[in-house]
Amino acid sequence: MDKNYKDAIRCFTQAIKTQPSSLDAKYYRAICHLDLENTRKCIQDLTELIEVDPSFNQTVYVILSIAYRRENDINNSLRSVSPSS
Repeated sequence: MDKNYKDAIRCFTQAIKTQPSSLDAKYYRAICHLDLENTRKCIQDLTELIEVDPSFNQTVYVILSIAYRRENDINNSLRSVSPSS
């Protein structure tokens, strides 16, 4: 199976442009960014997604935690998967 993340990102970006409410496209684009080590773009996509729908998919928080960890931001990494107080 080919992992053409750059083409996938282009497709998901186009989907977001044509249908800005597509949370799935933003979610999968974030995953592609993470796989390409574009952690800041991943964090941006996931943060925007959470702002729109915090209950979209609970794995968003795990992926966000991983992205923060790759940025060596341990506090935000832990905060991403910890319940709000």
